[in-house]
Amino acid sequence: MQIVADFSPPKGTDPAPLDEASRLDADFISVNYSPGKSARVNSAIAAAWIKQNAGKEVIFSLSTRDMNRIAAQGLLL
Repeated sequence: MQIVADFSPPKGTDPAPLDEASRLDADFISVNYSPGKSARVNSAIAAAWIKQNAGKEVIFSLSTRDMNRIAAQGLLL
């Protein structure tokens, strides 16, 4: 059995809340895309930070509704 923990990216530019992800005892951390319809750190950026700094496996969600193909590719690069 695998455990997935949901994680909301922080509001603002302070990366300190991302450190909380390292304390989650889960097999994967799922980073939500703009929960609560508020401005937050991009889920792809937060997921990359968590993977690199906390050493956790991550899954991120992404909404491409307001992006064209080039914008989506640019974000994922």
